[in-house]
Amino acid sequence: MAEERNSAELADRIPAFGRVDHLVFKVESVVVVAALIAMSIFVFVDVLYQLMVAIDQYHGQSDPKGWLIAGLLIVFVGAMGYASTSNVHFSQGKRIGISVGATLALIGFSVSLTQLESSTVYRALSIGVGAVLVWHFQKTGSKPGLIVSLAATALFFWFSGGIPQGYSWAQSYSLLLLLWVGFLGASMAARQRRHLRVDLARKLLSPQKLPLFNALSYSAAAIFSGIIFYLSYIYIFDVQSTYIRPIWEFPDWVPAGLQETLQVWPPPEDAGLFERIMRVVLSPIESGEPPDWLKVLAIPVAFALITIRFGMHAFVFLRMALRKESFEEAVEVH
Repeated sequence: MAEERNSAELADRIPAFGRVDHLVFKVESVVVVAALIAMSIFVFVDVLYQLMVAIDQYHGQSDPKGWLIAGLLIVFVGAMGYASTSNVHFSQGKRIGISVGATLALIGFSVSLTQLESSTVYRALSIGVGAVLVWHFQKTGSKPGLIVSLAATALFFWFSGGIPQGYSWAQSYSLLLLLWVGFLGASMAARQRRHLRVDLARKLLSPQKLPLFNALSYSAAAIFSGIIFYLSYIYIFDVQSTYIRPIWEFPDWVPAGLQETLQVWPPPEDAGLFERIMRVVLSPIESGEPPDWLKVLAIPVAFALITIRFGMHAFVFLRMALRKESFEEAVEVH
């Protein structure tokens, strides 16, 4: 890749914004990675549980479908355990031991799915995955990674205590995480200037004219993103929003005075932002399902970040244009 002035260098032209933007980007990265890991675990455990149920159903019957799938899965895990150590200087015996250990762990875990409550299974998983991450970051000497791993493990352990019974909820929660991954990924792409764009004009313009063109195009993009942010914001938090519903039960942590305010129905037109947010957050939801507003919330959050980043890109390029500075787009070599 040719040398370029990337998004980080552009942000550094406004030091205060650059530091904050870098911190937000790190948080986004952690959230996206954690969501991808959680999605993988949710779906894998759900599939494994359904497989164990199928084995129980076919037990003692002539149809070997469940056992056949289980056998193939065991062989696959054993082979993956063996292959994953190919780049490590382990003896043949150690590699086989790791493969056998992974297979036995899978069998034990699979059996536990039908014997233990789902909350217990996920708490055990959180401890196991957290221990691996802590060991990894301790070995690499990454203190931020170690702190994030400990915090994420504690958070997931706490979350596991309140998950619905069974594993049928995995699909809906995975969809929730997928939405957040997609929209936060778009925000991260906007920061790195890797979003979709038409490059024809940029290739035709000279480096001297490119800053002004970029300033105008990013200004237009910021305005459009800002409109999407505003519409998605009022869609969730407006007084007439479908996500604001009558509330009859409150958690213990909600103060009595606030409960009295939130019990007023319909809500007043001049309700403040905090009151509207609390009405959305505390609105009743279907048992075992994630709140619908939490899915849609990914849109205003992501577009708020995108709007700010596009706006700052426009500001930086406009200042470059006023200073008669030239700018050359990076050329990626594939």
